[in-house]
Amino acid sequence: MHTPGVLSLPQRPLGVRLWRVRLGNAADAGDLAGDVARLSPEEQARAARFVFPRDRQRYVAAHLALQRVLHEVMGEGEAGEVAAHSPVPRPLAFATGPHGKPHLPQRPRLAFNLSHSGEHALIGVAEQADIGVDIECRRPLSARTELDDLAERCFTHAEQDELARSATPEDALDLFYTGWTRKEACLKALGTGLSLDPREVHVGLRHPSGCVEVALHGRPQRIHVVSLQLGDAVHAAVARCDTSA
Repeated sequence: MHTPGVLSLPQRPLGVRLWRVRLGNAADAGDLAGDVARLSPEEQARAARFVFPRDRQRYVAAHLALQRVLHEVMGEGEAGEVAAHSPVPRPLAFATGPHGKPHLPQRPRLAFNLSHSGEHALIGVAEQADIGVDIECRRPLSARTELDDLAERCFTHAEQDELARSATPEDALDLFYTGWTRKEACLKALGTGLSLDPREVHVGLRHPSGCVEVALHGRPQRIHVVSLQLGDAVHAAVARCDTSA
């Protein structure tokens, strides 16, 4: 497999360092077994569960990139852009929270998150915060009814109203993916997985940044979220929930 380069992005929304990974060539045939062996045991187990080879190869490429970024942040690699064929350091051992969110036991204050969609991946890293990132490659939907059905399952009533007021189908699709990535980033920052109904998290669709308030286990949580535009058909968002003053 051709291992992609990892590019450090100049912007640091909410104090989160970001890296973008292009997985366009990750589906090429190659030494997949060798690449899988360079992942942690937990990542290897997840890679084995993918049905389609292209999805497995992209997962492996994205997680190799995550390993490189974390080694870099911890001072074991070069900063900035990581060369496509540079060796990946020793695999890191991850632990997981109650809903499966990974963390590094040896660096408990270092938060990180990975999202990948199609040929793109996004990695975020921050200190002393719970963070979430999401990236989505926009795809055309078969009909407006499909968009409305998806929105009904994951958007608040106010967000559905925003979507309904869209001037054009293209505007509606743009707003949908803006809301989708913002909501996913917030849920990942909270670390709840799908145990929290996304319709309980109001993120709004039109403003590029905002503050989201959620009641989690009876306690109020405040999350800051920022939307990113990484291309005409690539939407992304970053969310941060501070865990220290």
